[in-house]
Amino acid sequence: MTESNPTAYREAGHAIAALLLTDCPFDTVTIVPGKPSIGALARQHLLGDFILEYDDEIRQNRNRIDDAILVSLAGSYAQRRHDPSSKWRRGKDLKEVSDLIYCLHRHCQSARDRAISSFWRYTNVIMDDFLETNWNAIETLAHRLIRDRTVSRDEAIAAALEMAVVDLTDLAATSSFVRDIVGLNQDGRRS
Repeated sequence: MTESNPTAYREAGHAIAALLLTDCPFDTVTIVPGKPSIGALARQHLLGDFILEYDDEIRQNRNRIDDAILVSLAGSYAQRRHDPSSKWRRGKDLKEVSDLIYCLHRHCQSARDRAISSFWRYTNVIMDDFLETNWNAIETLAHRLIRDRTVSRDEAIAAALEMAVVDLTDLAATSSFVRDIVGLNQDGRRS
């Protein structure tokens, strides 16, 4: 296993989740040290400068907060699925998710711990389902990252489309149809 494998799976998880759950604008996905993580970019895009101390802002932005949590966790959970022995709990992702979850439940008073625990269990179910459904796309993108170190947004979209789980009988026709809709040619590039 190469040094970059855990990072590639983490970034691929963030990227596929960001593509599917948000409108987060990113140009590239990379495993080059010192470059921004898609998870961090998505959190910044989704949450911006919200002050999550005020109940009104939390209520108004609940869907964005939930999406930020899922995009953040997708990276860590993809890394864990790829290599359970890796240090998938490292980094800012889980700390920032914990802070967001605490923020969402801080007014529960005596039942806060139970509410947070319940939210984590719910989120784990959602993440397991997300990984199961999108694992082929995450794995394809991770392999491209390991090979190329940096992948364009269009290549990430192509990886997601290429490996999408589709429950139809004629996959070739479906693939051609999907490519036509999103304007991709046969090699996965925008036409």
